[in-house]
Amino acid sequence: MDIDFVVLWVDGNDPEWQKERAKYDKKSIDESNAANRFRDWGLMKYWFRGVEKFAPWVRKVHFVTYGHLPDFLDTSCPKLNIVNHRDYLAERYLPTFNSHTLEMNMHRIPDLAEHFVYFNDDTFLLRPTGEDYFFDPKTGLPKVYCVEMPIRFTGIDIFFQKVMSNDLGITNKNIGKKTVRAKLKGKYLSTGYDLKDNLRNLFMRTLFPEYYTGFKVFHCPASFCISTFRELWEKEPELLERVSMHKFRDSSDVNQWLALYWQMAKGDFSAGALGKDSRLDNITDESIDDICAFIRKPDRTMMCINDPDEHVDFEKLSKQLIDAFENRFPEKCSFEK
Repeated sequence: MDIDFVVLWVDGNDPEWQKERAKYDKKSIDESNAANRFRDWGLMKYWFRGVEKFAPWVRKVHFVTYGHLPDFLDTSCPKLNIVNHRDYLAERYLPTFNSHTLEMNMHRIPDLAEHFVYFNDDTFLLRPTGEDYFFDPKTGLPKVYCVEMPIRFTGIDIFFQKVMSNDLGITNKNIGKKTVRAKLKGKYLSTGYDLKDNLRNLFMRTLFPEYYTGFKVFHCPASFCISTFRELWEKEPELLERVSMHKFRDSSDVNQWLALYWQMAKGDFSAGALGKDSRLDNITDESIDDICAFIRKPDRTMMCINDPDEHVDFEKLSKQLIDAFENRFPEKCSFEK
């Protein structure tokens, strides 16, 4: 099957983008829209090098951008599709600085394959993958490491947990757990899952037979079908229209996890390692050495490098990361000039 990659990118250093954002940003800064959420670490070229080296089978990469482009990018690369927000978002949604708007309309990207993998720009492929890592070659269903786990609310600022609870509420509103039980056979309990996760799924199915309590979410790429997003828009048009109108992320939003929940809740997936076989790290002075060592010699397929704190030595840490990625990916790829 044809499989595409979609990646969202923003250059937070672009003065025109900053000027445009300032026109609309009237709310106070919180964890959802702080400056570090848009900061560019200069690592995007290594994302492309990882894709070419470890997923050479990908049909096309759809690079979604506000309009700016990395200096290194060769726009004539045949596998590259530059997607401006205006190319697939309705005019009434623009301009947008809300990743949820960009995510929930991904199915409208021109020439997007039915089967696609959504990446954040902070997640990197570090080991070889095949098409069957992301999709079941027999059924065409997305591969997922599906674990039911109650949403945990911790601390005072719980923006992302609120969005997750919105995703779950919409999922339970539309999908009855008992009605899809037959489709979950061999998926909710799988030899590919850890024993504790199989036991957790078994207990959740027994204790909560009517509805889902939440799913374990990994900060990693997710495999989707265009048909899932179309179904969501058919079922919840008013909700998704409201979300898409938000200029910035809002705690009343839903995000791409809704599509992920939807696929798992309906049984429209195949059990796989995607999620479990990834690593998440926050960039700090204390973690940087371990992160760089992992990049140079990874024991998992993917890594997400999260930017959690504005108050770090950005120049120093970014140089260390670039040095580590240069060690892992020393050669230019076809996406570069």
